[in-house]
Amino acid sequence: GYDGAKYLIVFVDDKSRFIFTRPAKEKSEATQALKELIQFVKNTMGKRAEGHEMSEVKVVQTDRGGEFTSNVNGLSDWSPFNELCNDSNIEQMFTSAQTSDMNGLAEGHIRIVNDTWRSMLVGDESPMEEWSRASNAATYAINRRPIYGISKRARLEHIATATDCAQRGLPPPTPLPKQHWTSRYSEFTGLP
Repeated sequence: GYDGAKYLIVFVDDKSRFIFTRPAKEKSEATQALKELIQFVKNTMGKRAEGHEMSEVKVVQTDRGGEFTSNVNGLSDWSPFNELCNDSNIEQMFTSAQTSDMNGLAEGHIRIVNDTWRSMLVGDESPMEEWSRASNAATYAINRRPIYGISKRARLEHIATATDCAQRGLPPPTPLPKQHWTSRYSEFTGLP
């Protein structure tokens, strides 16, 4: 990007699917991005829309990348990222190395954000160097799109029923009823 950014650091909330992104010049900026996420959550908790849940960052699941552990094998006892997690009482969970499918949620959202900002630049005939600004705008738009709200329990029960039907050779169950539509709460922080 024009600002020198080469990477996009992405955090995805497991429950709400809220996406927090930060363009970065170096992978080592992941620690600063986590600090910004923690501060964003603290600042936003009181401003959330009625009926929206938001809690502190409690767990971070990563792919053992060096930007999160400062050690290739992911077993480092100390790194700035690990220290921030320890100081902030954030539990770190690691997936197996070289298995991006174990991070399906995050990988899928990274693809969605990247596809969105690329489409924005192509549609506007803007130079690709604008990608870091476009990624911020894409994240904002994605966080504002409506999502279907359904409880985790209802989803798990439906999956269990569908699996049981498939195993018995029965027709699949009817789709879950539409309970309500909502959007992720987000705040536009401006373009850099």
